[in-house]
Amino acid sequence: MEYKLSNPNGGTDSNDCAIRAISNATSIPYWQAYDLMKWLGRKHFHSTKNWMILEAVKILGMIPARPIKKSISLAKFVKAFPIGSYYVHSRNHAWCIKDGIVFDSWKVGSKTRIKYFAQMV
Repeated sequence: MEYKLSNPNGGTDSNDCAIRAISNATSIPYWQAYDLMKWLGRKHFHSTKNWMILEAVKILGMIPARPIKKSISLAKFVKAFPIGSYYVHSRNHAWCIKDGIVFDSWKVGSKTRIKYFAQMV
């Protein structure tokens, strides 16, 4: 599995994995994704609430998926969805997968369980 390490916030925030993932999945600048989440109510240095993510997905024109009843591992997800740009979410972390490449600030384990995803169109 291929990884591209990406942390566009330059260390200015923490708990912003959803912002980084949405920025990478939609190819919008980090600051625009940050401002959208701030507009939706996210506080600096706090995690993003699930309802904010769902609202951002709609606003940005992504195809929201239903939560996955039985979670799937990252490795299986990459094999099942080798093409496209996806925002993916585990129990407590979010990242982006683009054409089979995992974009995050660290290497997410291949056995990490994905519980939700949305696809960019």
